[in-house]
Order: sequence, then C-alpha cells, then structure tokens
Amino acid sequence: MFISKITAAAFIALIIAGQAAAGGECRIIYGLFDKYQPYEWFDGEGRASGMNIDLLKAVSKQAGCDYEIVSGPWSEMLDKLKNGEITMMSVSPTAYTDTFCIYLAHSIVMYRYIFQRADTPYIRGLEELRGKTVFVIEGSFSDNALTDLAGGGLFRIERYPSHYAAIKSLSDGNGDVFISTMTAAMNVISDNPQFENIRGGVLPFLPSIYGFAVNKENMELFEIVDGAMEQLKENGEYFEIVKEWSISRDKSGWIKYAAVSTGFLIFVTLAVLLWNKSLYMQVKKKTAHLDKEIKNRINTEKKLILSSGRYQTLSDLFRTVLDTVPETIYLIEKDGRISYSNVKPRTKTLSLELIWDKITEALHENGSFEIGQISDEAGTWKVNAIAMGKGRNELLAVVSDITENVRLRDEALIQSRLAALGEMATSVAHEINNPAGLIGHNMDFINKAVSDIFLALEDSPSISRIQGIPLNALREELADSEKIIGESLLRIRDTINDLKEYGTARNNSYQKTDIKECMENAVRMSSFFIKKHTSEFSFEIFGDDFPAYANPIHIEQAVLNLIQNSCFALTDRKQFIKCVLEKTNDGGSIIITVADGGRGMTEETAKNACKAFYTTRKDSGGTGLGLSIAMRIIKEHKGTMTIKSREGKGTSVTITLPSLNEAEKEI
Repeated sequence: MFISKITAAAFIALIIAGQAAAGGECRIIYGLFDKYQPYEWFDGEGRASGMNIDLLKAVSKQAGCDYEIVSGPWSEMLDKLKNGEITMMSVSPTAYTDTFCIYLAHSIVMYRYIFQRADTPYIRGLEELRGKTVFVIEGSFSDNALTDLAGGGLFRIERYPSHYAAIKSLSDGNGDVFISTMTAAMNVISDNPQFENIRGGVLPFLPSIYGFAVNKENMELFEIVDGAMEQLKENGEYFEIVKEWSISRDKSGWIKYAAVSTGFLIFVTLAVLLWNKSLYMQVKKKTAHLDKEIKNRINTEKKLILSSGRYQTLSDLFRTVLDTVPETIYLIEKDGRISYSNVKPRTKTLSLELIWDKITEALHENGSFEIGQISDEAGTWKVNAIAMGKGRNELLAVVSDITENVRLRDEALIQSRLAALGEMATSVAHEINNPAGLIGHNMDFINKAVSDIFLALEDSPSISRIQGIPLNALREELADSEKIIGESLLRIRDTINDLKEYGTARNNSYQKTDIKECMENAVRMSSFFIKKHTSEFSFEIFGDDFPAYANPIHIEQAVLNLIQNSCFALTDRKQFIKCVLEKTNDGGSIIITVADGGRGMTEETAKNACKAFYTTRKDSGGTGLGLSIAMRIIKEHKGTMTIKSREGKGTSVTITLPSLNEAEKEI
C-alpha cells in the first residue's frame, strides 16, 4: 500500500508538472474575506495574511500557478465565485454552496458560539433560543444551518452583510443573540471598545469543515489544486502551515482580554492563598488521617490504572478494527449529529442525505430500519440501522458497498439471456437452412428445364414471343432472375453460418488475437442493423498486422455494442457511420474508432453514458448496458475508451488497446 501511495503521488506530481509546463496558463483568482483572523485578513500594512493565504501561496507554488487576491464582503465574494469572477475561496459547505462548489479535502473543523449582551442570562443551547431573534451573516454556514430550524418556528433570523454590522446592532439593543465563529466575532469585538457589553458563550455547537472551494465548472483548476494539496500533505508542508496558524500571529486585538483574564487570575490566586493560610491548622490536624486514606487510594489507583490500560488497549484494538472494515459506520446522535464515523478522506460511500428521512424517523421513534439496495452516483449500497438501547437515543448505521455484487448479478442475467439467444439463433438457422436447401435444389431443376424449353422454342418458328416478351429478351430476364436468386441464397447461407457461429460455444480465454478479424466479424454480424439505419457506412483499415493479447469474443462484443449504439443514434439514413482500424506511429497501440453523424449527446449524457443501466432510450427498449459492458471489457484488456460528442453533431468513440511487440508476437 505504501508503494501504491508513492506511485499515486508521483503520478499526480507528473500531471501537475505537465500542466504547469504547458505554458504557465494556470491562474487562481482568490476571494478573500478581509475580517477573518487568523484564517485570512489584511494586516496594518494592507498585506493579505493568515493561514488560508499561506496555503494559497504554497498550493500555487506547488502547482506552478499564478495567483491574484480579490477582497470584499462574504456574500459578495460568494456571488463572484458562483458567477466565475473569482476561481477559489475558503468556505464551509452548505446546501447553497453545494450547488456550484466542489471542495478540496478538509482538515479544519470550526464551531459556532452564541454571542449576547452581558446583561442577559447565558444561553447554552438551541432550545433556549425559542422565541428569540437570532443574527447571522447572510449566506454563511450558520445562515444555512439555522434556516430550517427557524422555519419550524423555533426562533426568528435576521441576516447581516458583515460581522461588524451584526455585533453593532446587537450592542445597540436589537435582537437577542449573534451566532458566529469565535475567531471572526472576537476580532471585531476586540477592535471596537464600544462593544464591551457583548460576551461570547462557553459552549460550542454547529461544527463544520472549512477550506478551499472551486467552482464546479472549473474542474481543470480543481484537479490541479487538489493534486497540489495532496503533494503538500505528502511532504508535510500543509500540516506545518496549519500548525503554525493554530494560534494567530496577530495578537494585538486580544491583549485587553488577556490582561483582564490575568488580573482576575491574580486576584483569585491571592484570595486562595489567604484562605489557605486560615485553613492551614485544620489541614494539619487532618493530615495524619489523610495519609492513611491516600495510601489506600494509591493502591486503588494502581488497580484502576492497570484496568484502564487494559481497557484502552481493547478500545484501541476495537477502533483499529472499525477503521479497517470495508463497511462505513456512523454513530448518529438524537439531534442528528454524527458523533463517530470511520469514513476517511476520499472514501467512496453513500450520501446520508438520500436516507436522512429514514434516519430522522428512526431517531425519533428509537427504532431500526434496513434498506436492501439503494444507488447513487458513487455506487450501490445496503444500509442497516440499529437503535442503541438503554436510553442512549443513538442510531448505529452500517453502510455496505454491494456495487460489485449487483454488477455480477446483472452480468450473470445478461449472460443467461445471451446463452438463450444463442440457442434460439441456432434453431432459427436450422429452420432457415432446410427451405433454403430445397430452393437451391429446385433451382437446378428449373434451370435445366428452362434450357430445354428454349431449345424446343428455337425449333418452332411460329413462337417468337411469350407473354409479349421476345424470346431473347426473356432468356436474359430469366438469367438475371437466376443470378438474383443465387446471390440471395448465398446471403441466406452466410447469415445461417453467422447464426450458427453465434450460438456455438467458443474459446473464451485470452490469446494472441487478430483485432482486424474481430472487427470484420463484428461488422458482419451487425450488417443487418447497419443496412437498416444508414446508407453511408464505411470501414477503413490502415495496415495489415494488428496482433494483441486479448479475448476475441469480448473484443467483438465491445465493437458490436458501439456499432449498434451508432445505429440507434442516427435520425436519417443519409447520416454516416464510420469504423476505422489503425495503429499508432510507434506500433505500440491499436486504435479502433467508431464514429457517427447522429444526434450526439449532451455534456451530462456523455458524462454518464458508461454507467450501467444509464440510458436515454428507456421508451424504445434501451437497457443502458451497451457502453458500460464495452468500457469494462476494454479496461480488462488494459486499454482505454474515450467518448467525444456534441449534441446535434454526432459522436466518436475511440478504443486504444496495447499491441503485441515483436517478441510477444511469437506467443
């Protein structure tokens, strides 16, 4: 696994280096929220500072990108990211940002706190906000997270464009509380003495991840920056930056609060010393008694430490087991918060949003549920959720990946159908073969009889026409008819042979294979579809030698699927289908291209075309398996398959297979 990580890292580095060498075109326009210490802000000299800025510089350098910093209010920066005026900023994911953002792997977790006027009782949780007016920053994570609760009538929300505006309004006596991260709020409070009547709560809530986000439409930049971030994590530079900024280097705003806290601590210390002096005599009397009790406690503690060590060992072992099992495990609290999960960054798993209604119902009723099969873009899953007993009001959800099982089941079904089709094809061929043989046999008799008739007619000058047709012309007509019938019989014979070959068990192993022969077989077997849908079909072969180590049946199946897809994509018989077989200049790869001038695909359709059961022809019998099977076959042959399509302009599918080298050709 270690070697595979190194290989993956090297591959990412090569990609980044190649993109950087392509002309220095990589450019990051970063949107900075200028009042968010220690993450990002402008210092006294107008320079961009903070953890996010250092990470931006490190990522840009690693990726070979130029960067530019644009600043402004939070909502304005978010709108610019959505509209593409900037390319990256730091956000906490929300339902709104999910519609246009894609996020880099995060490791920073931020909590929100309740800020209120000092003359009001402490509010320690969401339930105590009932009936109150809550200030939030417009478009922020707090805004999105609390909107649903406010919709239920728990409290009212007022939105402000900046932290200063919200805190100023709260300080002036408006509303009840302001919910924000401690960092952002305290930087405003510490810089403005008039806000001394505002205090922060002591209990954090509303956790969220926080980090870089890129517009979904700029996937090229995302891949570059994401790869660079992986490199920074590999070499440790990322963690050094995060560690360095774990405590802000700009502490000027906190001096006053540190001084007050220190003075209070000194006062308490002096009071404790005076009190201790008064208690000294009483303590001395009890020392002897306490010595004996301490010895007993020491012995007890030793036993507890030993038991604790054993418990910790078992706990660590159990956690290791949970972290290594293939299933994804969640422990969900009564309020919907996930208190434990073994999900790692980039782990493929089911999005809990798809089953959140069932989770909410189970939490509310302290019940359990099971989902045998549910699918999303990542795969197919099985979910078992079990209520934790003894008043814990928690739900243990286990998500199992059954994508491969479902795929194997579906493929087995397809294979059984193909086997039945093969048997039927053999039977049909047999039924056609008998009457075709009789037609051929009787044609020989008719030809001989017609020849004798014409010899007799030539000796009878009184008969010069039959059915108004001169004898010479009639002889030519009959010869043409004989030729047409003969050619038709040959076509029937070839079709019968193809059907018999399709229904016969064939070698299903990898071997030295002539890809040219596979292509010719696929074209011949699909000739019926081709003639039905287009009059503009071409098959070009550039070269003579196309050896590969392959399964010929599978290659024929993949090409046959592509040709049939092209046939179904045509809207007019004058639209073309073109098959091309060629090799790369160095002879190391064989290239198969199947292109058509049909209706083409939208960007969304092309993106999902190779997913199993995805089809745009459900109403006309499409199964959604043709391209997915072809893609799987080509991957199994260590090849690649790419699709290029434009709506209304047609589609081109290119398969690249490794060719046998000179030494391997002797296999």
